[in-house]
Amino acid sequence: MGSPENNITAEQIILRWDSTASEDARTRMIFEQHDRQEIIRYLQAVDQIQTSMNSTTLSDGESKKLNNAIQIAMARLEDEECVQVYGSVRKSVVDGSFKKLGVEKLSIGDIQRLDWEAMNAKIGRWIRAAKVCIRVLFASEKKLCRQIFEDLGSMAADDACFIETVKAPANQLFNFVEAISISRRSPEKLFKILDLHDSLLDLLPDIDDVFDSKPAESIRIQAPEILSRLAEAARGMLSEFENAVLREPSKVPVPGGTIHPLTRYVMNYISLISDYKQTLGEIIISRPTTGSRHCDVTAPEMDFDELDEQPPLI
Repeated sequence: MGSPENNITAEQIILRWDSTASEDARTRMIFEQHDRQEIIRYLQAVDQIQTSMNSTTLSDGESKKLNNAIQIAMARLEDEECVQVYGSVRKSVVDGSFKKLGVEKLSIGDIQRLDWEAMNAKIGRWIRAAKVCIRVLFASEKKLCRQIFEDLGSMAADDACFIETVKAPANQLFNFVEAISISRRSPEKLFKILDLHDSLLDLLPDIDDVFDSKPAESIRIQAPEILSRLAEAARGMLSEFENAVLREPSKVPVPGGTIHPLTRYVMNYISLISDYKQTLGEIIISRPTTGSRHCDVTAPEMDFDELDEQPPLI
């Protein structure tokens, strides 16, 4: 788009971003916009006013208006540059804290290729680190941004510097759980999935509070979406457990009449499930599983008459 047609147009463009006069300007940043043309218009308006101020034909009133506009523009540009510099400096500090907490930078593919023992250890580390990241690290960064930039008169400044600082670490934090939620489902993973689910559910109010601004919306909405996928994964794993039991082909009595290994496995599994009674109740009631034997046509049928003829386990 070309330059503003006249000085009034250029002045209006600059005043549109005056945070002391516009609510919209207080909640947005020029260089955080995806509208490249708006950025170009603003910079062209600044250039045109600077050029016009050198004119000898301006009246005192016109000169005063242009001088006021250019001061507003320069203050705005300095504020936004300050935000960008602040974000780059604090980002390295947050990244350092992240590493100390043991949160590794892994892709979704890297996480899904981990063996279960390694993944199990990383899940435990994530649960501990997530609480510190959300409730202490990110919350402290947000508070610091507010304290430093509150005098700029722009709500967007502190929000922008905060997001600039924590966006990458926050996405890294959530990417780990997302990768776990879409990894291969197997019954032995159920309890760690439930641990992740409970941990993330517990952090939801803190996440909503820390990432409550419009620029942080893309981060904030990840948590409930991932929570839903974790719940779906848990339902799928319960179905896998049920189907694994139903597909067990062994009908040979155990030597010595001891407890069958499958019976022992099922009892231990159910005993552990009881520790997650409340969570599983909420997950199953919210959306009953669809992978059980009641709808799985490939699952073997059980002969209950044959079972009735067998003596009970002692």
